Amino acid sequence: MKKLYLIIILIITVFVMVGCSAMEEEPYNDLPHVYGNLYYDYETMTYNSIHSSDIFYNIGDVKEDFIILHQEMEGISYTSNEIDVYHAFFDKLLLLADATGQSVGVIMNYNSSDFKTALETHSIEVTLNDVVTFNDVKSALETYKSQNNNPSIRKIDYISYILDQELTNEDRDHLQFLQDEYLELVDRNIVLDLKTISYENLILSLESTGKTYTEIQLVSLKSAYDLLNLIYQRNS
Repeated sequence: MKKLYLIIILIITVFVMVGCSAMEEEPYNDLPHVYGNLYYDYETMTYNSIHSSDIFYNIGDVKEDFIILHQEMEGISYTSNEIDVYHAFFDKLLLLADATGQSVGVIMNYNSSDFKTALETHSIEVTLNDVVTFNDVKSALETYKSQNNNPSIRKIDYISYILDQELTNEDRDHLQFLQDEYLELVDRNIVLDLKTISYENLILSLESTGKTYTEIQLVSLKSAYDLLNLIYQRNS
């Protein structure tokens, strides 16, 4: 009888835990949320959201995102000199991608000899460091792919890394408010380029739905806009 009682308790506990887990995850799976994740795309070599209606959609940057990925996966931290080496490599990788019309993900399938030849063919200076870094990056990417890994990072952690500062609770609230308001636009088939839109035009677009905002809400939207703008302009 005691065994039966314990089994019943165990079954109930499992159902409760599963239910709670579903309740916690559901908002983040159904709609973009500031506490959700960004996922690494091997083709573009950037982190991205799975939702095109996410204010963080296409916010990734090739030069930064592999460094973030590698540090997250390996539990390491690069020095500023090491980061400079990676940045120099990715500058040339992006130049080559532009010259060939191929994605950076495709170019990373080259072998080191083909990579070196391609740089020379397109008159892009190549150094020993470039070839060594190419091999390091290629090896790391192949390892992660072979693990059937779909690397992800929390949006708030990604932003904190990019801005080199922790987000406050107010920062998160501002970003979530902008996300909620932007979703209402998308529901009306109004899609904005948040990378280039001015704050004034953003507010005009949001108010085109018939909404009016209080001064406090406008301050919140401006704070969120400024944070996004800092991220988008990081390599400008």
